[in-house]
Amino acid sequence: MGFYDQLSTYYDVLFRPGEAQLNFISSRTKRRGRVLDIGCGTGTYAIPLAVAGFDVSAFDFDQVMVDRMERKALAAGVLVNGFQMDMNLLHKVIEESFDTIVCIGNTLAHLRGLEAMDKFMASANGKLKPGGKLLVQTVNYDRIYADDVSRLPTLDRPEAGVKFERLYQRQGAHIDFIGTLHLPDGTSSTSSVKLYGFTHDQITTAMEKAGFTTRSYGNFSDLAHSLSAPAIVIEATRK
Repeated sequence: MGFYDQLSTYYDVLFRPGEAQLNFISSRTKRRGRVLDIGCGTGTYAIPLAVAGFDVSAFDFDQVMVDRMERKALAAGVLVNGFQMDMNLLHKVIEESFDTIVCIGNTLAHLRGLEAMDKFMASANGKLKPGGKLLVQTVNYDRIYADDVSRLPTLDRPEAGVKFERLYQRQGAHIDFIGTLHLPDGTSSTSSVKLYGFTHDQITTAMEKAGFTTRSYGNFSDLAHSLSAPAIVIEATRK
């Protein structure tokens, strides 16, 4: 079973939508604008955005996640154009123009390196309308490297009997993300996925090379970007 197949059953318990994230996205998207959510999971943000009146398309690499999102959207009475796709193929598949592209939840770290980052940013720029926004959030890998962080905070949901431990094993810029799910029946399951820990400067350089202007934050509540911030959040605007 793949890493995200394993997570899919408990994804909504572990990763809840945040008001700060939703406010950040909606405040930077025109009313009823067209939004593309890359790495949408089970629709954590795609579905609330559709409920709020945005025209949402969303994709994820994992088909199980997409299937769950479609069922949730149907139950919520909204339409989300969901599909399975590798984010590295954005330039080949998506042929529409969007007001906003959302790539949050550390999705960007699934790109395969700096060349893939450059290609992704160029593709994203080409899929946005003039003045459109690319909103990106990743773990602050500058802090991970500086402090030699090997463990992210455990996600503990005692009301559901679920706990998710998250470990990092570094191999240069590549990171093995090892997740252990502790389940309600007392069993546990461990799986891993390889990530690329892009720094803030690597991300913004690729964005600017692709034709974006950028503004950086340390979270979704307008905290200033810094080495100690928990996240890298970037608002990139197509010129």
